Amino acid sequence: MKGQCIIRILCVFAALASFLFLMPTQTVDAAKAAQWTVAFYMSSDNGLDSWAEKDVLELKDVGSTNDVNIILYWDTDIGPGYMYKVYKDKLVELTDFEYDGVEPNMGDPTVLRSFVSYTFKKFPAENSALVLWDHGDDFRGLMYDEHIPNQEFDLLSNHEVISALSGFKIITMVYAACVMSQIDVAYEYAIGGLNVDYLVATEGYDTMDSFPFDWVLFSLASRPNMTPLEFSEMAVDQYIDFYTSVGKAYSQAATMSVIKVDTADELGDAVIQLSTRLGKGMPGYAPIISSARGQANLPWSQNGWDRLADLKSFLQSIRDQSLDPSAVTGIDPAIVASVVTAADTALAKMPQTVIHMKSLQAMDKHSVCGIGVFFPTSRNSFDNNKNLYGDSYAATAFAKAGWLDFLYAYWYARAK
Repeated sequence: MKGQCIIRILCVFAALASFLFLMPTQTVDAAKAAQWTVAFYMSSDNGLDSWAEKDVLELKDVGSTNDVNIILYWDTDIGPGYMYKVYKDKLVELTDFEYDGVEPNMGDPTVLRSFVSYTFKKFPAENSALVLWDHGDDFRGLMYDEHIPNQEFDLLSNHEVISALSGFKIITMVYAACVMSQIDVAYEYAIGGLNVDYLVATEGYDTMDSFPFDWVLFSLASRPNMTPLEFSEMAVDQYIDFYTSVGKAYSQAATMSVIKVDTADELGDAVIQLSTRLGKGMPGYAPIISSARGQANLPWSQNGWDRLADLKSFLQSIRDQSLDPSAVTGIDPAIVASVVTAADTALAKMPQTVIHMKSLQAMDKHSVCGIGVFFPTSRNSFDNNKNLYGDSYAATAFAKAGWLDFLYAYWYARAK
């Protein structure tokens, strides 16, 4: 009997040892199971609450899984910001985040940096996506906040985005915001060393419904082993597929792109080289530039918002007109040849920067090609719309590289 008891005890110890041995392996496996952390930095503290609520419902429609963490910091119009992990049909507050329950300044890079540091340390994953949700303002930045203690308004400049994310590796950054796919923005990020592989953004105005985040996250949860590029391209495809299906009038301006950030400086430098050669042919080239600028008009220009143009359409028109002998009469042939070469170089670099894009048919008809450029139609428009353009454009890397000099030369030639 005693022998049987000893055998039973040994069996129990063996089973317990086996269980204890397996426990660390299971814990490690669970930690490694997360393929993605998708972090939403959302500001609706500017009258956008109803649209933010709709998108938060979309996040909750999917929720976090073992493979995908969905994290949300949300500053509303009527209260402070709260930090959540998003689950199916519910939000679980993360009270250990320093800005949880605090009225933040979403335009302060310190807040964004804290959010990114907390999120990717607490929820590590193989791949990361950072979604910035709010108004976008091209070269000025994004993330409007209209309710800041002791301050009326702020936004994140593109310099501040670079500062906030310094030292972090973000695989994919998604801008659920207007007009952020601009060479002026991407060039700033590339020159500033922003360590982001892919920027998903629109050169147009983001529709009021923004991304179909439920579609995007369901696709990711269904196939969490997708690569960052596959994720970025999928987000673009789902955006356009959604607006193709809903058929709302305001959605007809939908367009979205994937920008490879670390190539944008090469594209920008090629565009600056072209602008320098065009400058040598002013004023003969001024009518051609004016025509090309017209060809590059984006659809909403008819409403007077004329500060942006499609970059590829502009480059293509300059090249095509330069090959028309009747258009370049009176311009030094050597300058014309150099312009054609520079335009070809810039156009050849376009696909390495705009690596994926889709638009609805209405935008395709307007030759929207994935990335824009700041190009007010006149000096008066630039000088007399400080509320629209601000005083900050001259401080951008793209302007300082030579684009603003080109604009001034063109405006002067057209005014004569």
